[in-house]
Amino acid sequence: MINIIKPQFLKWNTDNSEEHFDLSKDPTSWEVGAETFLNVFDRQVFSMSTYSTSKKEYQLETEGVSIMSQEQKCKEMPTYDDDDNEVMGEQHEIEIDYFINEPKGHVFITVDGERVGISWADGKIKDLQGNEAHLRDGGNKAYRVEEILTIEEHETLAVIKRLARLRDMSTGKTREMLNFKMMDLAR
Repeated sequence: MINIIKPQFLKWNTDNSEEHFDLSKDPTSWEVGAETFLNVFDRQVFSMSTYSTSKKEYQLETEGVSIMSQEQKCKEMPTYDDDDNEVMGEQHEIEIDYFINEPKGHVFITVDGERVGISWADGKIKDLQGNEAHLRDGGNKAYRVEEILTIEEHETLAVIKRLARLRDMSTGKTREMLNFKMMDLAR
């Protein structure tokens, strides 16, 4: 589903996470597994964040990028047990911020033996789910993502962006109605 908070892409990177566990092998693996999210800011700055309930060792493989920051941190988060009692748990995060500076490359993170990431070559980039977009030279040795859309999809994204600007100026029921309208258009 499209990010209605700040819509950038209609299709690319909309399902922006990949799990580092396999429920078909172990139905409880999600409890100690990890999940990696991909975010793109201003179509040029990329961030991969991996979250888990326990500290994880990781291996990072990169080619064609400049890493701005790489950090592993932990914070306490409220969780709930089966009786809806609040319990303090830990959330561990591995965060890698980077920008693409070569026309061919990749960023992969391996956690618990599961490798997740993105790759690009020949002017195309794939998100975590394998969806393709154009990779364009953005100047200053940085590349940017440009989504591949039909004319109708391009018009739909333009309308969603206009509604987002209106929503940001609205309050109450009007704001809520604009959110629902944006979600409806994104389907």
